[in-house]
Amino acid sequence: MDNILSQLIKLQQKPSHFEPVEPLFWNDPHISAQMLKVHLDPNVDAASRKPETIDRSVRWVIETLALKSNNAVLDLGCGPGLYASSFARAGLQVIEKLYEKERKKIVPVYPVNKKIGKIELPEEIIADLKFFLLAGNKAAAVKRVVELTGATLRMSIDFVDGLQ
Repeated sequence: MDNILSQLIKLQQKPSHFEPVEPLFWNDPHISAQMLKVHLDPNVDAASRKPETIDRSVRWVIETLALKSNNAVLDLGCGPGLYASSFARAGLQVIEKLYEKERKKIVPVYPVNKKIGKIELPEEIIADLKFFLLAGNKAAAVKRVVELTGATLRMSIDFVDGLQ
């Protein structure tokens, strides 16, 4: 009986204040790869919304704010740029700010060709990326492009989409 009472008293105590845990949780390679995979899955309304939900939200923002073609929208980088793409398809100028501090740490092996604003990779790497795609692992392909080029996530997704 005393054991039960002491457990009940303990359960009624005010919880301790929030204390941060591992500060780099989202930067863990396994966690970030899994998050990207969930973000890019169009059939799951978890990390990112389904494409039809995103498009409906973008239409609502455009209508509510009376945005016109060539107005600018700032994407502060929560996710893989799915909303930014939808805004761009609607004719808006999109300014992406995706983890700029983290992106600067990447030393690209094949930097984006700044003269033409295009990703250029050797054929053997493109073959590897296509293998990821055939295996149904678009997230791994996108991550690899970001690592190799230092390109934005949106540019890397577009590049990978162009391989399919």
